[in-house]
Amino acid sequence: MLNKNLKNLLFFVFILFSGHLKAAVYSCDVDGKKVYQDIPCTDGKYLGAVKGPKQIVGGFHKTWFLRPAMLPSRPTCNQTACLCDGKKYPYKTDEWLLVMNAMAGLPSSWNMHQSYAERQKKHDSDALREGTIKYACDVAMKQEIVRKFYDQVANKITADSQSAEEAFEKLDKKCDKLSKTSSDDAEAIINCYNGTRVSRNKALRSKKRKSSDYKYLMSQAEILKKAREIEQW
Repeated sequence: MLNKNLKNLLFFVFILFSGHLKAAVYSCDVDGKKVYQDIPCTDGKYLGAVKGPKQIVGGFHKTWFLRPAMLPSRPTCNQTACLCDGKKYPYKTDEWLLVMNAMAGLPSSWNMHQSYAERQKKHDSDALREGTIKYACDVAMKQEIVRKFYDQVANKITADSQSAEEAFEKLDKKCDKLSKTSSDDAEAIINCYNGTRVSRNKALRSKKRKSSDYKYLMSQAEILKKAREIEQW
């Protein structure tokens, strides 16, 4: 009798605790395949909190890369467009800007999807269902773009920033080195600074621009490395 009461108590505590989890993950069956998402399955069957994807690009937290509820199928993306739910979503932008926009837009896309999914579950309608599917595609396309292109873009931005820094320092130190070795030749030093002014200014602008790109990339990466807050309803 004691064991039975203890089991019931532990079960109650588990249910109570589970209801307050911010990042529960559900294992659901979609078209015969097991997928992971952050809200209960559409058939209401709860299979427990499970681990999401193991390997995430960029060291990002897995909660950003769960499958959004009601996603018809995984989108396919290349450098010019994504295809999701039979619709083509073209984009015209540089690859690095494409990744930046996807990273920056992922939080708001998740918020919109969860808002539609919550309302659709409580008050089902064609409009809410279409909205949920639309934002499920929006989330999934951004996920796919980040998965597909982040590494190469991050490597390029990092390398470009370092290269621009080194190029500026090389020009900046050229005349300083001359002033230390030719202290009596003031004219040579002045000519050096005058002769490199244009190239130094150009290198400085490039350094600032590349550094700004790198800092923005890192700031967006830090957001995605933290767990996404998931409201359970």
